[in-house]
Amino acid sequence: MTEGLGLDYERATDRLREATPVRRHGTPEDVAALVGYLASDAASFVTGQCIVIDGGLTITSPMTRMGEEP
Repeated sequence: MTEGLGLDYERATDRLREATPVRRHGTPEDVAALVGYLASDAASFVTGQCIVIDGGLTITSPMTRMGEEP
């Protein structure tokens, strides 16, 4: 048992995955794809942006993310 949500690591990561709209954890490749795009000429008109790579987690309700156990 850990502090915080009172969940062990496996259960905490399962809950995080369940709360994420794409229903999976992010990977280094997900981040690398964005970095590759931003470093390319295709992104030459992109300036001053904060880009969140979280599988849509920030668009879900905090109540959904931190809700009671199903």
